[in-house]
Amino acid sequence: MKKVYVVTAGDYSDYCIYAVCSSKKNADKVIALATSAKEYWISGASVEIWNVDECLTWKHIHYWAAAIWVDTGEISANKGADGFDDFCPSIGPS
Repeated sequence: MKKVYVVTAGDYSDYCIYAVCSSKKNADKVIALATSAKEYWISGASVEIWNVDECLTWKHIHYWAAAIWVDTGEISANKGADGFDDFCPSIGPS
């Protein structure tokens, strides 16, 4: 399976993809260039290896999410999906 090398940084809502490269060497160059330019995001950057067309083999996964509203004490919960249908609509859930 073909792979791409994804330069990322951040966590949760701050998570960003900065580059998608065809080799680890090129991804490392992106990080080196950003380091030399003193880019603010580079301190937490990493290279993730992703398989191309991986969504063709994903399984549909359900999850539960919950929130507690501090000001009212209200608790809300919902059951959701992993975004599979939005990302690969032609394949559908397995």
